[in-house]
Amino acid sequence: MIGSPRAVSILAMLLALILVLAGCMRWFTPRQEVELVFSEPTGTGGHGEVRVSVLNVPDGGLASMSIDSLLGFLGGMGNVTVTPSSGFRILAEYVDEASGIMKVAAVRSAGGLDSGTILTLSYETAGTPDLDFGKIGTVVLGTDDNTRVTYRGVSEADYYTKEAEAQ
Repeated sequence: MIGSPRAVSILAMLLALILVLAGCMRWFTPRQEVELVFSEPTGTGGHGEVRVSVLNVPDGGLASMSIDSLLGFLGGMGNVTVTPSSGFRILAEYVDEASGIMKVAAVRSAGGLDSGTILTLSYETAGTPDLDFGKIGTVVLGTDDNTRVTYRGVSEADYYTKEAEAQ
């Protein structure tokens, strides 16, 4: 019978168990999403660079990143080099300037990075490079405690501007 003290205490225990499990699984905790930022191209003459940065990384900060393909991203660029920043190291890098494809994997062994620049793409160009942020392939971000994080999307605004807005 539902109104009996025993049934009420069993229902109360089940409700408490569900709430404890929900707290452990973070069902009611809003997810903090990472913002991946590609800066506007900067430079003078025939040389330039684009910074790849992150903002708002949870769970110990960003410790790994891989970009499967920046298809079409390298339009109008030549002699592209990838330089790690903020303690990151390049594990693998592939740049095919003819087809406009770039793939890169980077890690940081000295703990995670909450916000900051990960990579700098340096290049030579005869004019303004064709940067198509809509053609970025799969990006996988991992935190210092080895969890995969989602990101809110790619921002084309300058990282330093975004950092000022976040504060």
